[in-house]
Amino acid sequence: MSCADVERFLGAYADGELNPERRRDLEAHLRGCPGCSARLRELEEQNAALAALRGDEPRPPAALKRDLRRRLRRKVLLTLARVLILALVVAAAFVPMVIARELPPLARVLFGLSGLALCAALAPLVWRALWEVKNVVWVRLAVKEEDGQ
Repeated sequence: MSCADVERFLGAYADGELNPERRRDLEAHLRGCPGCSARLRELEEQNAALAALRGDEPRPPAALKRDLRRRLRRKVLLTLARVLILALVVAAAFVPMVIARELPPLARVLFGLSGLALCAALAPLVWRALWEVKNVVWVRLAVKEEDGQ
């Protein structure tokens, strides 16, 4: 293995991501090449410094967490209210068709088609509302995971 090959795979080696065969070849080269060995030590020192920095990440203040939770709760409730209102509108579109059995068949078909058109028009709104609920749930799970709950 040449020094250029070692340079290419050194980061993966330091992270423990090389397959066993390539790792053996790289280690054999490192035993005989002081330049590549020095580069590996540099890389390991940089990785250790970065790992130490990660431990010093500031924690968000408790007030910010409370505010975030309050906003998430509000967003979930608003989104669920939107979905409920849309469901009621769609149901209301079909009520005349169910109630008006004395209407001629063509009128019932037209009522049905209007209800389907309304469903098609509201589908993107329902999809967006459900997407927002999914996003809020994911954020909430991330907050819980960060808190260690």
